Amino acid sequence: MINEIVLGIFLLIAAVCDIKTKRLPFMLLAAWISAGVLLCLFLRPASMSDEFMGVLTGMVFIAVSIVSDGKLGLGDGAAILAIGIYLGGISAGFTCCMRSSSQPRSQ
Repeated sequence: MINEIVLGIFLLIAAVCDIKTKRLPFMLLAAWISAGVLLCLFLRPASMSDEFMGVLTGMVFIAVSIVSDGKLGLGDGAAILAIGIYLGGISAGFTCCMRSSSQPRSQ
């Protein structure tokens, strides 16, 4: 339950930052990922393999961002990595599907 609350707070802050600046601040992502790692270490809401699959999902998105010269934002990949830490692989995979089906941003 606490994982979902913390994740919701970070997603709300990230959404506001993204809407205003079209960027996700590095310090927000670092705090988000750090808090997720600490919560997972102490609360163990999911199995380690599920958490690893969540991180792997985010790493794939980061790799796609690098290979595509930023067509998919690096911050988006880092956000999916953080979501994977909080929710695990299956939920992060669902989030990726939702993200990939959304409309691209106007440049």
